[in-house]
Amino acid sequence: MKNFRICLVLLIGMMLMGGTALAWDNTSHVKAAANAKGDLIIFPWYYTANGGWETKLTVINTSPTASTVAKVVIKSEGLSQELLDFLIFLSPNDVWTGYLEYGTNGPYIYSTDDSMLRDLPPASGATDSDFASVANPVSQTLYPVSCTSVDSNAYGYAEVIESTSTTGLSTITGTTKVAKSTIYNWYAATYLNSNNPPAVTPMNILTGYQEFMNPTLAMFDALKRAEVFADWGNTTVLRSTTATGIGGLNLSRNTIGELEASMAKSNIALPYINSANGDFAIHLFTFPTKLSWQNSTCTNGVLSYIASTESPYFQAVGRTTRCETYTANGYDLSENTPSTPGSPFSGGTGGPLPTMCNELNLVSTLVGTTFTEGWIRYNWLNTPTAKTFVTQSGVPATNTYTGTPVLPLTLYFKSEAATQAAAAYDNGVVVEGGANLLYYQSSQSAVPTE
Repeated sequence: MKNFRICLVLLIGMMLMGGTALAWDNTSHVKAAANAKGDLIIFPWYYTANGGWETKLTVINTSPTASTVAKVVIKSEGLSQELLDFLIFLSPNDVWTGYLEYGTNGPYIYSTDDSMLRDLPPASGATDSDFASVANPVSQTLYPVSCTSVDSNAYGYAEVIESTSTTGLSTITGTTKVAKSTIYNWYAATYLNSNNPPAVTPMNILTGYQEFMNPTLAMFDALKRAEVFADWGNTTVLRSTTATGIGGLNLSRNTIGELEASMAKSNIALPYINSANGDFAIHLFTFPTKLSWQNSTCTNGVLSYIASTESPYFQAVGRTTRCETYTANGYDLSENTPSTPGSPFSGGTGGPLPTMCNELNLVSTLVGTTFTEGWIRYNWLNTPTAKTFVTQSGVPATNTYTGTPVLPLTLYFKSEAATQAAAAYDNGVVVEGGANLLYYQSSQSAVPTE
């Protein structure tokens, strides 16, 4: 009862603060979706190469009544350069799947899914023939990167943003479906071709999975759920003809700083294996808010950074190279640590600290010749220094978070199989208007804590 009274007093106090109370609204801020259903999906990585290596992306509309339109954006590993974007049209209970594969002209996306357009519909409206099928699949080459010295289109990451959703098209009676042409024609007439489109209404109904595989080697991994965020709150009409990913200004109810707060992590723990029979692991770290491409110039293939216009984290003082410096303490199964001179791990006696400079970073887990299995703790040097961010409304004016906006995971290779697993970590501390907030990291934590 005492705890209830304390929470009630805090809630009444925030209500009396006017603008601050409006900002502290559980549906107004983006947050990591504890139930894995949301309106923003980030696939932390993809990889494709000669020899059959490919990545399958899956997006699911979990609603039994709502049709939805979403934008898929594929970005490069070094600079987040947009390589390809397109819209998908999902009827109730629908799924879109696409494969990032490697062909004669390099990486490309392949899909037979009828949720994806293969031809631009005529002005008179879309028909079923405008969408992909087994007979007429999409096979679209990714655009090349511009800054070849530090970037590649063979691997990277992807975003999926829910543009808008509606239950007005649902005709489900038994097994009746909503035609994809119906969804496209509604979206085109209501939004794409309208001089006065209504407000878009994302519904937090999307989830996603990715699968890394090599059919040539008969190697498949287990599915891994994508990173899903709720209440990103897209507010603009998303088109395939304009760059409208998470890096745009004033495109959602949230700023890029709020998204960073929702994914801020410290003290990351990941397992590894490096056995004599060839088993090994790679640790992957993705920084989807770094957005180097829009905050840099590339002349003659050489990158130079300019002042950041988006991310408060990567604008921090002393981060002119936009590289993340970290420490990594490795342990075997008996709590031993390496003692190699110059090692970046616990027990080292010198040498430079390692850095992560790309949007997608692949880190070797070779922690010592006698270490075959264990775990590694990663810490960021600027943690727990608080980073200041603003909300889209600008109210309250004082907001900070600690930690690093990163999506980490382990990729295991054992014999002819590969698996991937998410990291264990501590959440950063988010403070808005003097209140510590957990709900940025969890949609099931909506009450300030002391």
